[in-house]
Amino acid sequence: MNDVFGKKLGQYILLEQLGEGGMAKVFNALDTRVESNVAIKVILPTRRSSQVFLEQFQMEARALANLTHTNIVKVLNYGVENEQPYLVMEFVAGGTLKEAMNQKIPWQTAAAVLAPIARALEYVHHQQIVHRDVKPSNILLQEDFRPMLSDFGILKLLETKEEKVSSAIGVGVGTPEYMSPEQGMGKEVDFRADIYSLGLVFYEMVTGRKPFTADTPMAMVLKHVTDELPLPTTFDRRLPKFVELAILRAVQKKPEDRYASMGEFADVLEMIALGEKAPEEKIVKLARKRNKKLKYLPAILLTVLLAVIVGASVWGYNQFYRVPQPTALSDVPPVGVASAIATNTAAPTLIAETETGQTPEPTAVLVTTTPPPSDLSSAVITLLGTPLPIKRPSQPAEIARWGIGGVNVVAWSPDGDTIALGTSSGIFLYRAREKDPYLFIDTKFNVVAMTFNPDGSEIAAGSPDGDVTAWNSASGKLERNFSYKKPDSARIATSPSRFVTALSYSPNGKNIAVGFQNGTINYFSVDQRSVLLAVDEVPAVEDLVVSGDGRFIYASNGGRTISVWDIQAQKKTLELNNPTPINKLGLSRDRQYLLGGGIANSVYVWDLFEQRHITSFVNLGGAAAAFDFSYDDKYVALGINTGEVKVFAMPGSEDYSKTHVPLQIIKGYDDPIQTVAFSPNQLVVAAGNWEEGLKLWDALTGESIFSLDQSMRAIHEIHFSADGSWLATSHDDATVRIWRLASAQLAYQVDGTLPKGNPFSPDNKYLATVYSPGRNKPDAVRVVELATGNIVADLPGYPPKAFVQFTDDSKLLIAGTAYQANIWDVTTWEQIKSSGGPTAGCGQFFTPQNKLLTVISNAGILFSYEQNIQDMCGTRIEGATMMYYFPERNRLLFVLGDGSVWLGNKDSFDISNKRFPAPYPLPGEIFLAGNQEGGWYAYVVGDKAQVRNVTTSSRATIDNQDDYHYQVAFLPEQKLFALGSKYGSIHIWMLP
Repeated sequence: MNDVFGKKLGQYILLEQLGEGGMAKVFNALDTRVESNVAIKVILPTRRSSQVFLEQFQMEARALANLTHTNIVKVLNYGVENEQPYLVMEFVAGGTLKEAMNQKIPWQTAAAVLAPIARALEYVHHQQIVHRDVKPSNILLQEDFRPMLSDFGILKLLETKEEKVSSAIGVGVGTPEYMSPEQGMGKEVDFRADIYSLGLVFYEMVTGRKPFTADTPMAMVLKHVTDELPLPTTFDRRLPKFVELAILRAVQKKPEDRYASMGEFADVLEMIALGEKAPEEKIVKLARKRNKKLKYLPAILLTVLLAVIVGASVWGYNQFYRVPQPTALSDVPPVGVASAIATNTAAPTLIAETETGQTPEPTAVLVTTTPPPSDLSSAVITLLGTPLPIKRPSQPAEIARWGIGGVNVVAWSPDGDTIALGTSSGIFLYRAREKDPYLFIDTKFNVVAMTFNPDGSEIAAGSPDGDVTAWNSASGKLERNFSYKKPDSARIATSPSRFVTALSYSPNGKNIAVGFQNGTINYFSVDQRSVLLAVDEVPAVEDLVVSGDGRFIYASNGGRTISVWDIQAQKKTLELNNPTPINKLGLSRDRQYLLGGGIANSVYVWDLFEQRHITSFVNLGGAAAAFDFSYDDKYVALGINTGEVKVFAMPGSEDYSKTHVPLQIIKGYDDPIQTVAFSPNQLVVAAGNWEEGLKLWDALTGESIFSLDQSMRAIHEIHFSADGSWLATSHDDATVRIWRLASAQLAYQVDGTLPKGNPFSPDNKYLATVYSPGRNKPDAVRVVELATGNIVADLPGYPPKAFVQFTDDSKLLIAGTAYQANIWDVTTWEQIKSSGGPTAGCGQFFTPQNKLLTVISNAGILFSYEQNIQDMCGTRIEGATMMYYFPERNRLLFVLGDGSVWLGNKDSFDISNKRFPAPYPLPGEIFLAGNQEGGWYAYVVGDKAQVRNVTTSSRATIDNQDDYHYQVAFLPEQKLFALGSKYGSIHIWMLP
């Protein structure tokens, strides 16, 4: 095929030869069916000598043709004609990266070019495909500089069972200059070989040279196996250290010492591409993980390797070293990457008036009105700023809920006048213009799905247990419930989860579709509340939307397809294929375009009118957890699990094939975003998450408009003061919040955590917290004056995991365990010299005059040592953990080895037969709290928290412990107990 012009290969007319290598020739050709240019790679005759190869070729080529990614040269077709195997690929007219690397490339630009390639490799690695030949000449550049990876799987394709001569004698196939050590030694390779090769390309781009030079391919392979890689800063001293570390992590000799995945390497490249705004500490942390100093292999390994290679044929190297040029030869302009980085300004703090007209203090948080309770027998739930109700309920009831909890869903009313927050505490509705709250709907469940109906008159919400309810959005009145209907499916019958994952109204508002985690799709008539459709979407419904004409339901199931259900026919009629698994869906306002995204760092756009995938938003730097279209469908907002909101222009048809650059990158949160929603009449985007609440930005400028900072981090300790004036909560962000109980107000907050025990002084003057002064310094007990919030003492010497408690007269403060204790005089805050240690199973600690000060068990601190205390210290149950002791009632509470709770009177209950092979691994997750004065205790059974009294029959059951992870505190005189949740919200209950 030397004179190729006009010759045919199947439906293709060959126009010119573009390149030739040791494996194949590449031609520019015309596809006569679609009249467009393609690139055809024809395998050379020496590589197609057997039927085995031809069969293997077709199998591997079929797999390559199924690869679809924005940054991969698409294999359009393949075939064998007259025993001539060939691949048909996209024609890329921009040149190669190799041609652009005639000088050093700025490190941030190099990272920006390679990050999309890393994402493409991440995608194919998920398809169980390894490239094996990543190098600059296999990275093509579109005319818009979009990098494209070519020759996917070519080496694997050419390595048939009959032709693995090279590998059999210890010689790997590939390009030696970019070949990993294991590939060069002919070993089996996995995705980590591609990480090594891409790291070498990055090295060469930023230094302007390859790390090794050699006279022969064999010598080059040996250098990669044995020689220490020269540091990149050897050739460019201005290269930042974090960039060098990122490169070195990729090119470690041992595969297990490289990045854990190509996705991790892609994350690093995307961060480096930010240039001056690159998060250096985060990059260094990733680059140093399992990073080891490059070392020479032991001499014995080198000797064995040389012996193997000397006996091998060099012919295999020479053939594979001659790699054909990619599919385009035109000149390449200098590589450039544009980026838009948004700025984020400080947002105002919301201060609202109470229902009674009282003005909160500046530190106060959300205050809203509450609707009448739906159950007249229960107490009214009040919010922050509203004093606790005095009327005692007839049964245990929640009376107050402080903090909005974790934000799961943000929704705008169709007219844009209302912003609704669906949270773990209920539904909070705000006036969009004033940003003030006007209604709280006590849903009595964690709102995990929520939407307005099309006219905005109702708001529907779904729960983790399958409840779906709609309320009047103006009054909060309950309007209707939708009862789950199981499909006719044996699989569904065995699936207990009815977690509601999605809600979508039909355009006319007469019907609502509900998706459940167990795979059920229900389609209800709103007025009749009857089920029109109940089908099974295997294995789960992750999200769904109703089409613009109300005829179809589009559903994602966590796989690579979007299912299209015909509502009238009650069957699945179509599947839309995606390159990666899809979890979330987003529908444009005109319902023509559908967004789909999942675990990959890309979001795909479908034209539903044409039923085809039209474009993608790629290289997002993380998975898109939520997304939405603007009111005019001109913009798309993507909420990334890194905490960023990225705003893109919705591309026109002429730009579908291009790489889309975000107009704004808003660093919205430190933690993953849960929800994103565009205003229906402004270019304002709202977002929310569990830890940092609701935030609003101008979508085009990235300017902060509003921040409702009323979500709090998870609570892991909670305590009442002795007189009930104060409540203290300790949160995961090392913040202690102190609340005034009477006014339901946040008084102040301090840095630190709350210890186990009872950190309030009995005279209600002080609160003891634990403070970490810094790295390599021991924790200290920090004492806060309650009335002022001032820190009055920092007391070094807090033993790890110690109990902290004041004496009954508030004169001494003790911090200790059964093995060690420190005691301070509260008047002077001087440490008292003491002695003691474990005795009879407890720690006993004395003054220098041998006066007993305290007894510390693994259940807490006691200030007496009567006979019953001595008996308690000596009481042990094999394989159980003692968690609490009620001295006045002579009761012990154990978490047994099977995770159950045992409470017994040790004088009358025989424990000799209580033995368990091993203690429950986390007894602290079973026992929640106890209170000696009132005899109350709380513990976990299954997914519920039980609140009991030692001597009375009083009790309460709290549902959804497995979701909220409540911590508990008791105030027995007022018959109150407080729950602190993992969403940072505080729930106060009253007993009859």
